[in-house]
Amino acid sequence: MRKLFILGLAAAVSAGFAVSSAMAADIQITPLKLIVVNKTTGAKAIFVAKDAGVTKGTGDDAGDISSQLDITGTTAPGSFVNPEGGSWLVNKDTVAKYVNKPAPTGGSTKVSVIKPGKLIKNVGKSLGDTPLSITAAPAGEVHAVYTIVNGGSTFRHCGKFTSCSWKEIAGNTGQKMVCKGTGAPESCPASPSGAFID
Repeated sequence: MRKLFILGLAAAVSAGFAVSSAMAADIQITPLKLIVVNKTTGAKAIFVAKDAGVTKGTGDDAGDISSQLDITGTTAPGSFVNPEGGSWLVNKDTVAKYVNKPAPTGGSTKVSVIKPGKLIKNVGKSLGDTPLSITAAPAGEVHAVYTIVNGGSTFRHCGKFTSCSWKEIAGNTGQKMVCKGTGAPESCPASPSGAFID
């Protein structure tokens, strides 16, 4: 009887793990760069990753894809949200593209491009829909998670920056941070409440 209970428990745990794993695929990538500029006249944030691990799954409906870029490790974390809808101009095997020309009106991201097996690029015209802060130099690693939800599948692309330069600009009224990719993280960070798409 005890053996049957243990076997049943193991099966339940295994099934639970399979379900949770199916919810989101975590993919460790080496990002290329992260540039964040904060000035009184405006702000911008550029994230680029070139990695063979980039994927968006098999979904090809431009009305059924969304993405989100989350940055942590700065003075305060921030998020750039690219919701599903008309701003996604294309979603096919080779590329998915989000364009919001009036950004930061209507959302902080101006352009986001996904090329499976090649590239992720997200260009924000503000510090984010949840604004990140770079009022001081990063104390440690900066992490970027670019999450794609496409056709019911979720892919979390996780990258880390261990080398960032930071300086005051615009007469000490603004800041600039430039981070270079130095390798893929050992694992994706845990998803804090409300920060990453689950």
